[in-house]
Amino acid sequence: MKRDEIRVQVAGFSEIAPQTKEVQAFRATFTLHRASYREIQESRAGGMKAGEFDVTQHLLALVVLTAKDEDGEAVFDKQDLEMLLSLDGAEMDRLVREVLDLNGLTEKAHDEGKETSPATTAGGAS
Repeated sequence: MKRDEIRVQVAGFSEIAPQTKEVQAFRATFTLHRASYREIQESRAGGMKAGEFDVTQHLLALVVLTAKDEDGEAVFDKQDLEMLLSLDGAEMDRLVREVLDLNGLTEKAHDEGKETSPATTAGGAS
C-alpha cells in the first residue's frame, strides 16, 4: 500500500463504531468499552509506583477507564482505586478478565500475535 492509502485506512479505522461488551458483575450490568491507545497507556502509567510496575494498579486503572453504565458514563473514577481493591475478588476478577479480553490483552491474544500494543499482558488472564 502507498502512504496515502495507509493514512486513509488508519483514519477510517477510528470511524468504526466503538466495540463494547456487556458484563454482569456485582449483580450489575457494566458496558465495557474497548480502550484507545491513550487509555491503555494511562492505565499502564497508573500501574507505576515508585518506579516499579504494579500489575494490580494497571488492571484496576483499565477497569476504571473502560467500565461504563448504559448511558456511557464512567462507573468509577481514579478515587475509587482503593475501594476496588477491597471488593469481592471473584467478581473483580471477572470484570478484569472481560476488560482484558475485549482489548486483546490476554495471554492467548499475545501468543497469537493479536495483542493491541507491545506491553505486558498484566498477569495473562485468558
